[in-house]
Amino acid sequence: MRASATASRSASALADALEAHRAHYQVADRADGPDASLDLDVLALACHARRRGWEIRVESPYLPRDLLRAAEPF
Repeated sequence: MRASATASRSASALADALEAHRAHYQVADRADGPDASLDLDVLALACHARRRGWEIRVESPYLPRDLLRAAEPF
């Protein structure tokens, strides 16, 4: 698989995961819960990918840019 295809699929999977998080926390009183503001699992994976040199092109309020920037590549 080409690098550009892999990056595109990864960005799509990341966007899907963030959308699933948003949809889950829109239901009933979940929006007020402490886990609603960001998905730590997805954030951790995105930070790990960034540290491995991948460019994270997905923008979302659930994926804070400042935290991603702190994950400097090795």
